[in-house]
Amino acid sequence: MSSPISVELVAPPDAVPVGEWAWVRFTVVLAVAAPRAVRLPAGGVTSVGRAAVSTELFTQDLVLNPGEAVTLAVGIKYRAAGPADTADLILQANPVGGEARDREVVRLPAHPFRVVPSLERALDVRLSRVCGYGNAVKVEAVFTNATPATDLADVEITVGPADAVRAGPLRRRERRLPAGGEIRFDLVVTGPEVALDCSAVIDGEPVGVRRMRAVPADEGSHPDAPPPFRFLEPRLLTTDRVTVDREGKAGGILADRGVFPLSGNKARYHLVVEPSHPQATAVRLYPAPGRVEVEPAAKTARQWPFVVTVVDNPLFTELVRLDYDVVAPGAVLRGEVYLSVRPTATKAWTVAATAGAALTLKGVAGLFTAVARVDGAVEDLIGVEWHELLSRQWWEWAQFGCIPIIRGGLWVVDRARRTFVEG
Repeated sequence: MSSPISVELVAPPDAVPVGEWAWVRFTVVLAVAAPRAVRLPAGGVTSVGRAAVSTELFTQDLVLNPGEAVTLAVGIKYRAAGPADTADLILQANPVGGEARDREVVRLPAHPFRVVPSLERALDVRLSRVCGYGNAVKVEAVFTNATPATDLADVEITVGPADAVRAGPLRRRERRLPAGGEIRFDLVVTGPEVALDCSAVIDGEPVGVRRMRAVPADEGSHPDAPPPFRFLEPRLLTTDRVTVDREGKAGGILADRGVFPLSGNKARYHLVVEPSHPQATAVRLYPAPGRVEVEPAAKTARQWPFVVTVVDNPLFTELVRLDYDVVAPGAVLRGEVYLSVRPTATKAWTVAATAGAALTLKGVAGLFTAVARVDGAVEDLIGVEWHELLSRQWWEWAQFGCIPIIRGGLWVVDRARRTFVEG
């Protein structure tokens, strides 16, 4: 005999984030031909799977008469990612006026879905007001990977509504956001709130979330917010102790007139900032995109270390400025570190060899041609003909040695240019 009670799912979820409550809605229908009414007891939904169940929207007993229907909603939450199914939820139905043996347990219809990592918990979002421009507000948006040791891949942030953004990026993408890493940008917006659609890949699982954030009404509304902007007000600068040393080599690198000489081609260095402010609580060092990458290291005492990777490998010396913030109670102080990125010897020799390859090949060919034109035995070549050979083929000999000449020329130009670049 079939049950007079039927259950239909209403817009079931396809994915549920780990550690977050998701709501499953369903409609319970009692057939017209049912012999009696049924009572749905408050909190009468349980799970035979691994989900925790919340019945806070189902707090009173409900009585269904034959032919009636009711829609219910229960919350589910999971502690780990993996497959799940709404069929793991069961509903208790007790006949009104019936006996205990007539009680019925109804399983919800099957609907497989995925339990995925939570981007809501993995990506921390902060908006801080900087200043106002009439009816528009400039805010700083900061997105931080809040996971302890998990990288976020293919991070995409879309800002909306588009007609409310007066200036700033509408879409920002990062291929990789390491644990503790940040994405920062400024926006000038109108309206009371900003919509932030975020997506990423966590442990191979694509996830997304929409964040609605109110535009802060007060400047410096967040503890890590930048200092309030004032027109014609100079920035608060700080002078701190900064040390740099090459990874894997003992001894620090001495600064020359406040500039640290570094090599490029993905060389790694340890940079340590020791703030002069006695109440400093944090230091944020910002990278130079495409030239210098920055990774924070474990803080020690009053020192904030960073791993700096010089990805650029220029032909001539270039000056790179790294900005950093020192966060202190009631203030954010701005500091600067200047790096002199110098070309490696390999780079210079490679350019010299490339530039002189054609001339060198021509010089070698000319030399062998000259030898072939000399008449007589080898001792004649060593004797009277040798001077004639040199005098006739001096240009071929010069071409044969053009590579070290070009290399020396690059060195002279770089040394002269370095004087102006480093000041």
